[in-house]
Amino acid sequence: MREPQQQHKESGLPRGTILGGDAATVMRGLPDHTIDQIFFFPPYFRLRDYGVGKNKGELGHETSVDEWVANLRAVCIEARRLLTPTGSLWINLGDTYSRTIGHGATRKSLLLGPERLALALVADGWLMRNSIVWAKANHMPESVGDRLTSAWEHLYFLTPESDYFFDLDAIRLPHTSPLRELSRPCDSRPTGRRDQSRPRNRDDRGLGSLKASGLPGHPLGKNPTDVWTLPTSPKGVGHSAAMPLELAKRAIAAACPERRCVQCRKPFKRDSALAKRIAKRLGHTSVGTLAPRPDVPLLPTCGCKADSEPGVVLDPFMGSGTTAIAAEQLGRDWLGVELSAEYVRYAETRIARARKENSKRKETT
Repeated sequence: MREPQQQHKESGLPRGTILGGDAATVMRGLPDHTIDQIFFFPPYFRLRDYGVGKNKGELGHETSVDEWVANLRAVCIEARRLLTPTGSLWINLGDTYSRTIGHGATRKSLLLGPERLALALVADGWLMRNSIVWAKANHMPESVGDRLTSAWEHLYFLTPESDYFFDLDAIRLPHTSPLRELSRPCDSRPTGRRDQSRPRNRDDRGLGSLKASGLPGHPLGKNPTDVWTLPTSPKGVGHSAAMPLELAKRAIAAACPERRCVQCRKPFKRDSALAKRIAKRLGHTSVGTLAPRPDVPLLPTCGCKADSEPGVVLDPFMGSGTTAIAAEQLGRDWLGVELSAEYVRYAETRIARARKENSKRKETT
């Protein structure tokens, strides 16, 4: 594993390391407005025991679901302070069933813990941009006879401001419809059938132009929906509830900039119109990858004329290290917080192993 940068030259933010301790407490010691994305998968209410204990701050052992929400809310208060003005917060959450009225609902009822947290965060001023469904392609069976099997979880995408960084082109999906040959030029119309009530060039824009040119949609791929069908983590990850790597990679690719200004921390962006023109010229119908696109340069969005650096993603519940692995594969910097010393050691080992595997893969390509 690379040596962690304990003091970054501009922000004082450590990178490439896992800080041990309680999430909210550790976050209070980090500098303001230095993180581009905060992405985490916290312990769910009353579902698992990670071996640390409630007295030492382990989340999920609270008496009631409202207490669990309050503890997560405290983490999100610190998250808002740490995020840059263009940053975003992503939270993966699962629900559970009440076993006693003291948990927050009648026994056997869903507690609606994720929804309670979502409403609390909106009340705190967060903007809920998406409530994404993670549909588990290989969900675990449940031995229940009086309800349906649970096969999905929430992924909330929130922002502190209405103007934020989001790279839709980085996560576009391949089109399912193939290219078709043109039956007539893009700007031609059958004679005698023109609709005089609409502008002549209306079809020269948007989907009409794309369809007329033989493309099934946007040249860089289709816009993903808010239902993400992805498998769970494979066995042998070493964590009882490890986050899928592809889930982390998709969220990071969308919301953590590849580069940012070292002075003002504003994100660099790619020229979306140029990317579209290049794709059309080359005959591409989608990117189909989360990898960077070197054919379209990154451009600053500020006038600082300063150096650039990778964007930074923070995971306050690092667990097995999946967020760090995803960030490194995408060329982003990362910082983690983890309460369990055992998981810190395991995550460091797993990150180092993934780094070696990536290096070998690059050497063979």
